[in-house]
Amino acid sequence: MQNIYHLYLDESETHDLDSNKSWINRIFCIAGIIVKKEDNEDILSKKLNQIKVDIWGDLPNPTGLILHEKDIRFAQNGFNKYKLNEISSEYHRFRARRYSKILYKGLGDLISSDKITVIGGCIVLDELIKYYSEEILTDQYLVATQIILENFCHFLQKNNGIGYVFYESREEHQNKDIRMRFNQIKTMGTMYISPYAMQRNLIHIDFPSKSENVAGLQVADFLPNNIVRKVSGGLYNKKMHEFNLYQPIRKSRYDGGFKLFNRFGIKIMP
Repeated sequence: MQNIYHLYLDESETHDLDSNKSWINRIFCIAGIIVKKEDNEDILSKKLNQIKVDIWGDLPNPTGLILHEKDIRFAQNGFNKYKLNEISSEYHRFRARRYSKILYKGLGDLISSDKITVIGGCIVLDELIKYYSEEILTDQYLVATQIILENFCHFLQKNNGIGYVFYESREEHQNKDIRMRFNQIKTMGTMYISPYAMQRNLIHIDFPSKSENVAGLQVADFLPNNIVRKVSGGLYNKKMHEFNLYQPIRKSRYDGGFKLFNRFGIKIMP
């Protein structure tokens, strides 16, 4: 009997502005977590709900609140202290360090669990354009999605599994674009994985909305930005946030069974 795995994905991009107000130092990442289906409720949702209770236990329905990294970062930024009306009130408490400590300690322990595996595809866009003109370069989503699905398929084959992919819903045309790339890769395969293996192991992609309170998507929301800032730090001296999850992410990367974390876990192109 085959195991069923869920892959929860999110994306992030970081960039700087030059003197002409043009984007430079661009890095794009799609990353997420692989969880066995039966561990979703017993492990993932249960532990995430406990983190929410630890943070919002004084509110009527803490487990019904949804973690969103962008709003949490907004609240943590001292420059935004007079603009907190731009985010929901439940995030305001992350102005206090103790709540950030609770959150990142809890998420770090969860991501470090042996029940979770991290994979990601990271593209250093400015470097890639040095080698491939933008006139002929395929889009960043397709490159990153190929990396992700190739390594997810490898994981599934190693673990006698079939997989479902979950990507947080965006505008309908964006969902259609991502679904098209998913189906394209399933049909064509990749450089290393055959179409037959893709179609046998990858079953479906779905786009739950944030309001559905999907635990896996909330955890995945914190991964890509941590990764792009780490990569950008090595290349462009961008600083990591004080509260970050890079070490738990690094620990849980998929290694393909060969200790090749940079190939099978978080792959950086070029």
